[in-house]
Amino acid sequence: MGKMNPSSLLAEQMVEAIGAYGSIVAATDLDDIRDERELPYPKETMVGIFLTALATVDDAAVKESLRQGYFQLAQFLPGVDTGRFASPDRAEKLTRLVLDEKERLSALYAHALGHEA
Repeated sequence: MGKMNPSSLLAEQMVEAIGAYGSIVAATDLDDIRDERELPYPKETMVGIFLTALATVDDAAVKESLRQGYFQLAQFLPGVDTGRFASPDRAEKLTRLVLDEKERLSALYAHALGHEA
């Protein structure tokens, strides 16, 4: 049995992680705010996977799908299911956090890929 190319192994793992994430996202409404513990890998790992994939994919349709999935990561926040936001203004707090997270992801996207989202 031959040695596996490390870059092809990495590519397979990225496809697997993005596929697992896609299954989670497909099972929910786009506006749902979810706990980041539901992600198949830690959120920052998912951010890195998406940015790497976006930097290496040439197909415009695939790239757009990846870009949308990347920005949907903003909907995954820490502590959503722990009662951390159990208050009358819960929806407002969560919405504010999602907007802040979208800004953070946008800045990372611009820095990593050299252009704005």
